Amino acid sequence: NYNCDYTFHSHISGETSNGKDTYLYDQYPSQEDIKNLRSDINANYVFWRRCGTGQKVYIYNGLGIQATVPTKHFVNFK
Repeated sequence: NYNCDYTFHSHISGETSNGKDTYLYDQYPSQEDIKNLRSDINANYVFWRRCGTGQKVYIYNGLGIQATVPTKHFVNFK
């Protein structure tokens, strides 16, 4: 068995279009992210990477999003 304290990943930035409507990719943890959590993980992080929108880190668990931290504060702990 492998135990770890946290997982992290980022979601792609950008947009997609069907020729009529344009959609931005979601940056927050998806229902699929939350559904697929492992029971041995204490914290999970998703990095919001979209430029120009105030990059963020979402901290979540099986109950959903627990905190949102601006990336500049998450990295520098200010």
